[in-house]
Amino acid sequence: AELQVVAKFAPEMADEQGDMEEMTMAYLLFVKKEDDWRFDGFNHKRFIEQILSEEAQMAEPFKEIVDFKIEGKTIDNEEVSLANYKGKVVLVDFWGTWCGPCVAGIPKLTELHEKYKARGFEILGVAADDVDSLKEFLEKKPMAWKNVTDAESELATQYSIEAYPTTLLVDQHGKHVATNLHGAMLEKAVEMLLEGKSIESITGSAQDILAAGKKRAADEKKLIFLHIGAAWCGPCKLLEDWMAQPEIHEMFQKTFVDVKIDIDHNFNAQELLSCL
Repeated sequence: AELQVVAKFAPEMADEQGDMEEMTMAYLLFVKKEDDWRFDGFNHKRFIEQILSEEAQMAEPFKEIVDFKIEGKTIDNEEVSLANYKGKVVLVDFWGTWCGPCVAGIPKLTELHEKYKARGFEILGVAADDVDSLKEFLEKKPMAWKNVTDAESELATQYSIEAYPTTLLVDQHGKHVATNLHGAMLEKAVEMLLEGKSIESITGSAQDILAAGKKRAADEKKLIFLHIGAAWCGPCKLLEDWMAQPEIHEMFQKTFVDVKIDIDHNFNAQELLSCL
């Protein structure tokens, strides 16, 4: 059966061509035909290639860290090892007290920790600070999880951490399974791991995710809604909020299978374009 894909880029289009809601509905009604990339005089393939080119250069496929080990000391000189967390799902957070985005993300991590700790989820911080700096920070803003100091960036260097914050998700067997998941995607991954499920469906390659969506669409006799976004993307969040409205959500569920590709984790522009 012909693969029918709804090419959805209303947030970017809205800036140049009008109201986002109007553009969203226009795209919902647009279904890609095999040789027809034009709709209302607009070349969608060229548009997709253009807006994805920069992100494609920035995005890299997930690379598993083999034999992943974290060992260090807390501000109280307590020795901590990732090996002690076996049997738990662990988020290793490389951060620094001097890093604005790192500090801004603490409340969300705290919520996630409180929600899933009883089920076997933990966070292990690796702070790029000396003992005095970290101690001063934690006295003002206590954390419910342990932090080891990495003032000389030895651990960061060992695992090629190039930016802060960087988070590494580790399963119950100590296997590194994802890097830099955020928001709803991170929570979904934690839930799935705690249930003993693989998270490849949300962290796999764009091609694998689209293939799974194609199969589901064929089984349910629906169209595919291809949703490319990122946790840090403001317009993407606006679109998701709009689509969450009951009447829009109901209409959407009757017609489409949602295939979401996150450009930070499973995105490759050339691979995606070959799929389309």
